[in-house]
Amino acid sequence: MPRFETDSIRIQQRSNQREHATALYLSSSFTFESAEEARAMFAEEIPGNIYSRYSNPNTAELIEKVCAAEGTEAGIATASGMAAMFGSIASLLQQGDHILASRSLFGSTHQLLTRVFPKWGISSTYGDISDYKNWEKLLQPNTKMLFLETPSNPGLEIIDLEWAGEFAKAYHLILVVDNCFATPYLQQPAKWGGSPGDPQRHQIHGWTGSRLRRIDSRKKRTYPGGTIFHPAYRPLPIPVQCLDPFQKPGDPSAKNG
Repeated sequence: MPRFETDSIRIQQRSNQREHATALYLSSSFTFESAEEARAMFAEEIPGNIYSRYSNPNTAELIEKVCAAEGTEAGIATASGMAAMFGSIASLLQQGDHILASRSLFGSTHQLLTRVFPKWGISSTYGDISDYKNWEKLLQPNTKMLFLETPSNPGLEIIDLEWAGEFAKAYHLILVVDNCFATPYLQQPAKWGGSPGDPQRHQIHGWTGSRLRRIDSRKKRTYPGGTIFHPAYRPLPIPVQCLDPFQKPGDPSAKNG
């Protein structure tokens, strides 16, 4: 079985130049062999890079590495952790939906749940991590998402992810986990987020550390009405921010992103 440390550095998309280190694609856009190829790519009939706001080889490699670490099938890279957090909710819920969330959340996430999403008709209720086994009482008929942060920031409160996965399955909730402190090296929330019999109901959001506060990784799912994100509105990180995702925050060679 491949080791975590090996995958974190060996998963690489090499060009035909056979480079050892990841090449940087500092291009705003990409060329096409023909007008027909351009039309087909814009129509999403064939894969390929069009515009770096949509996709970029460096972004794709970052996503591939993090998804391999998290044990998920697909991902979206954003330019900040809160963009990933916002997108995890905005792309999956709609007006009239309700979120059951752990009370121990990052301050900016609290602002999203209490000040931003209520304007759009998405409400939330907090449950105490110390009393999570009584969260069934907090469910509402319109509850669609279970939102957790574990270990929490900054209180380091921990919730049983195995319990959370079973709870989400039992009530058909989308499971979203902010995995900022533990990183996928120590825990992979996706292990508890889905089931073979109901694979489309459980999503995992993982964003990790100072270099990985940019990933929304999840089980693949098709949503009515199209994809979860239109590429034109995706706030992607620039290519240099996608290098060495598992670099230690204190490493002097780390690039500011």
